[in-house]
Order: sequence, then structure tokens, then C-alpha cells
Amino acid sequence: SLTRVYDPHSAYMSPRQEESFNIAMQLSLVGIGAVLSSDDCYTKIVKIIPGGPADKDNRLRPEDRIVAVSQDGEEPVDVIGMQLDKVVEMIRGAEGTKVHLSVLPAAKGQNAVPEVITIIRNKVELKEQEASGKIEKIKGPDGVEEKIGIITLPSFYMDFTEAAKGNNDY
Repeated sequence: SLTRVYDPHSAYMSPRQEESFNIAMQLSLVGIGAVLSSDDCYTKIVKIIPGGPADKDNRLRPEDRIVAVSQDGEEPVDVIGMQLDKVVEMIRGAEGTKVHLSVLPAAKGQNAVPEVITIIRNKVELKEQEASGKIEKIKGPDGVEEKIGIITLPSFYMDFTEAAKGNNDY
């Protein structure tokens, strides 16, 4: 209510909502670079983000299921049945730190035995959400070939932290 008194377009965000908002605006996060979903009580890898730590490590695959997560020097925490956002919170962390994932490889089917995969967290660029452009040639009604520019804006974004630092590429 207080924010709406000062600006009718403002709203309160919980810390988790703010983190998600900042990731969407900055087009980057610190983590392993995997898109996750919840599937039948398991946390499942949906996609590996190109250029991220999981992609460079090359051991995680789509459809693999994460059954436990641990930080360096700590005991693994069973994540079967845990809410997806809590699992994601455990996997994300400070840049350069290690996260240990106990994974059931999809390629091994129902008889899979958990394998521990250690990945060093790093900055992950969400390039798919960046603006892009291309030029295509089309023929007009008179048969003359013309060039047309196509701009794709999947989302609006801006890195507020870098803008405040004076970085021109924010």
C-alpha cells in the first residue's frame, strides 16, 4: 500500500520475486546454467543453457533427474518432493563456488544409480532473451526484390547495477 501512495505503478516484491526480476532484466544469473522443472516429485533438467557451466562440463543432460544437492563440505540434502524454487535456490550460489548434484541419468532409465556431478557456479548469460535483428529479402508485388529488417524483442531488459556503475553496455 505504501508504494502505491508514492507511485501507482509500483508494487512490493518479495526477495525471491526481486531476484527473478533482476535475472530477467540483466539477462544473466550465477548458477550452473540449466533450466529445471518439477516432474513427478523429481527436479528434472529440461535444457542446458549454451555456454553455461553445465554445458562446458558436458555431463548433465536433459531429462536427468536431480535427487540431492550439497554445497562444498556439507552433507547432501534430499530434494525429492521439494518445491522447485527451493531446489533452484540451493543450486544457485556465489560465483566460483562448487555445487554437488546427485543425479539419476535419464540414459540409464528406471534402473539408474545416482551419480554425483560437481559443477563450479559461474555467470550464465541468457542470450535467447536478447534483442536480435536480421535482414531478409522479399519480392514486392512488382517482382522487385527488397530488403526488410526484422527486429525480435523477446523481452525488455536493462542491467540497473551496471548502469549505476556508468558502464555504457548496460
